[in-house]
Amino acid sequence: MREQWYLCRVPSYGLVVLFRERDYNYQRLHESQLRVPDPDNDVVLLAQGNKEEMYLYYNLINGGNLNV
Repeated sequence: MREQWYLCRVPSYGLVVLFRERDYNYQRLHESQLRVPDPDNDVVLLAQGNKEEMYLYYNLINGGNLNV
């Protein structure tokens, strides 16, 4: 089974980041355990899939080279 990758946006910075499955799960667990939710640091899931697909989406959003 292939590892899932997650393409997310961080609202406070406007950055789009890639997480591996274990990193994404850790981030979501951390957010859920905060006493006071912080919507600025709560990541927004944009897409999930395999590594190659997520890198293509990431490059498309950030204006990178799609011929990799």
